[in-house]
Amino acid sequence: MTVRYILYNPVYIGKKRWMDNLIDGDHEALVSEEDFEAAAILSKKRLISREKTNVCFPFTGILKCARCGSPLQGGEKKQ
Repeated sequence: MTVRYILYNPVYIGKKRWMDNLIDGDHEALVSEEDFEAAAILSKKRLISREKTNVCFPFTGILKCARCGSPLQGGEKKQ
């Protein structure tokens, strides 16, 4: 499960999807709607301001995680 999945999944705010609509779920929210919306706004801001790089990661998608088998993705280490 990725962080992005959690950030955009309405289940965590006590909602569920029905067709194209969000409706109240029968479960308790784990995250407040305010925090959920704030995280979505921050995520969108970061996506828009992401700097492009010329760095090449040749093994992206080729190497697999030893535990789950998911393809690994290259990325720059932030300092």
